[in-house]
Amino acid sequence: MSRRPSGRGGGSALPIPVYSRGSPANSTASSQGLRGRGSLTHSTEDLSRQYGSSLSPASAARRAPSPAARRSVSPGQGGRRSMLSPARRQSQAEAAGSQQPGVRYITEDLIRKVAKEDNLDLITSLNLTLTKEGGKKIKYIENLGKLRKLQTLNLSHNLIEKIEKLDRLVKLRDLNLADNMLTKLDGLESLTSLQSLNVSGNRLEHVPQWLGKKLKALRTFRLARNCLESVSC
Repeated sequence: MSRRPSGRGGGSALPIPVYSRGSPANSTASSQGLRGRGSLTHSTEDLSRQYGSSLSPASAARRAPSPAARRSVSPGQGGRRSMLSPARRQSQAEAAGSQQPGVRYITEDLIRKVAKEDNLDLITSLNLTLTKEGGKKIKYIENLGKLRKLQTLNLSHNLIEKIEKLDRLVKLRDLNLADNMLTKLDGLESLTSLQSLNVSGNRLEHVPQWLGKKLKALRTFRLARNCLESVSC
């Protein structure tokens, strides 16, 4: 610390501060053109305000995340987050479910409702084609044994994979099984009165040899849109 030499008018004897080359005050003084030597003295609070307001406790508190912001991220969300809202996920699940229709079973109550007849012995025609878009489909042929006078049966546009339980329908003349999922024609041997058979739009690969021999009353046989490899009628 050196003392300022006294001038003509009687100069002040206040000490002149001396700074090191790399000190913040020295760089500030050089950048500010040494404006007012009396302003070169800086406290720690002045340096904090000048060179980094983030050093103050109030600024640190402002930059810290709020408790609400910390709670908004759960521990399991540190990695990948789902961008879909719960409502959107539910709508997608419903859309996926609608592409796979459920199964409807053939019951006596369903038969009475569709045929509009309470007495099963009087039913001669039954249409079980459920064409409602996205509705339930029939997968199993069942509970038709009491329809002894049934002559026309429509089971098209369903999910039937196997022909079964038709042996008691001895008066059946017209059977429509189009647009199902059949792979074989087994189960028709006892339908000796059958005159019309429609199995178009299935997955048949072969027509059995016995078909023409046992179904002697058959006059109309439709089997378009299948995967036929051989016909042995």
